[in-house]
Amino acid sequence: MSRISIFSLLLGFSLCGCATEPSSDSKAPGALPGLQQGAVEPEEGPNSGVAPLYEEVPVTKKEVGSASTLPPPSPRTRVRMHIDQLQNSIKEVTGGLEWASKNGTNYWKPHYLPLGVPDYVTAVNEVFETTLLYDKLLGDAARDICPILLTKDSALPMAERVFLTEVELSHTLESHPNEIEANLSYLTLRYHGRYMPNGDPKLTPWKTLFSKAHAAAESTETAWTAVCVALLTHPEFSGR
Repeated sequence: MSRISIFSLLLGFSLCGCATEPSSDSKAPGALPGLQQGAVEPEEGPNSGVAPLYEEVPVTKKEVGSASTLPPPSPRTRVRMHIDQLQNSIKEVTGGLEWASKNGTNYWKPHYLPLGVPDYVTAVNEVFETTLLYDKLLGDAARDICPILLTKDSALPMAERVFLTEVELSHTLESHPNEIEANLSYLTLRYHGRYMPNGDPKLTPWKTLFSKAHAAAESTETAWTAVCVALLTHPEFSGR
């Protein structure tokens, strides 16, 4: 086909209107496929036009208790000392005094078997039950030892004493309250291993005991003897 024929053909197409200009209804470059005129365009954003798959719920942190690999502590029944331990403890806190006669006969030994001390013939294990006999003998021992201790202690200089380390025997709760309280604090620590400083409410029962014993007997020696007996017979001293 000659150049003239091709030119004539193109001219004919232009005259008949076969090649038309794109209308405003046509999609613009970059438009979404299938978007017609008048359609609502999607909102901008990461989730525009898409229904949310999950609802946002605020995270709440709950406090949890402390964890431990050890089992919780269980209460333990208090048992008394061995009789040998008890005698040694009394000797230690009283500065060497023992429950014995003047010729050295031990008052505990005749009662070893009923107290549960093994004789290694009929028994090999000691019994640690706090029986009525045990309480009775411990009370007898305390009432025998404490007057001797007070007599011995009051005759010594304060620096050499083991019981009246903060007071003189003549001091009362009314005349020397701080000294009486300091001595009671020292005794509860020595006999029971409990530190109660001056002003501690736990010292109140001991101050009451001293005060009432002193008022009843009108004697500070008797009052301190009552305190001594109470310290020795208390479960805090003989128990473990």
